[in-house]
Amino acid sequence: MRGTAADATLLIDVDAGTSLARAKRRNQRTGAAHESRIDEEGAAFHERVRRGYLALAAQEPERFLVIDGRAPIGEVAARIREALAARV
Repeated sequence: MRGTAADATLLIDVDAGTSLARAKRRNQRTGAAHESRIDEEGAAFHERVRRGYLALAAQEPERFLVIDGRAPIGEVAARIREALAARV
């Protein structure tokens, strides 16, 4: 790797279906007229992106902190705090 790298990279792992459903709910709450360009991509695209990030995390496990993002936001936030606290 060239240059500097992050000491820790958080990867909030969520399956494509959950991610897209959350994006749609967010857009409805905020009154967005349409989905973003990325949100409009199909589930297969999102799953490829997810697999790519998980592959990066597997290549650099000392840097990546993979957090299961399927839980409610409060639980995800707690897991993030715990993972970061373990690094400090």
